[in-house]
Amino acid sequence: LLCAGLAGFTLADWQSSPHFHMVGVMVICSALAFDGIAGGAQERLLKAEHGVNLEKEPTTESKAVAEHLLQQKLLIVAYSMSTMQLVVIMMYTNELSLSIQFVVENPSTLWYLAVLSFTSYGGVRLIILMVQKFDSLVATIVTTMRKFTTMLLSFVFFPKPFTQLHLISALVVFLGFTLSIMSSKRMR
Repeated sequence: LLCAGLAGFTLADWQSSPHFHMVGVMVICSALAFDGIAGGAQERLLKAEHGVNLEKEPTTESKAVAEHLLQQKLLIVAYSMSTMQLVVIMMYTNELSLSIQFVVENPSTLWYLAVLSFTSYGGVRLIILMVQKFDSLVATIVTTMRKFTTMLLSFVFFPKPFTQLHLISALVVFLGFTLSIMSSKRMR
């Protein structure tokens, strides 16, 4: 329901905005779908036995090193796949060459990209810690609610029409959020 509500928000924006591209809708929908899939995969990877035991009784330190290495591998694989997808999409929409040209003309952009990269890395590390400490459901709920909050704030900072489909989608997100909380409480 959370993903359906966010998709409904995207559809409502698409219907109310004259400058909306279908490629963007497809990218957002696939990001929402992969977000749910990735959470489960990360949880399985992080909670499974990894065959890293160098000793019969691994020390706390060797377990921590093995977990850290696994987290790094997880990040490298996820970001490599995302980067490849982004490059393909940018090549398809002819935005890759425009982006490179913009960076060449505005080199200070590299500073902003570096700051964005470091803050994104910190956010992803926190999500991985959430998956380890809780489960993928909690991490998915938190990231979905962050996306939803960002969408709601976009109405404040970038005024646009708020349609009936936006309202229905918001209610679907809140219903999904409530059901997820109730479900996770029943499991415990």
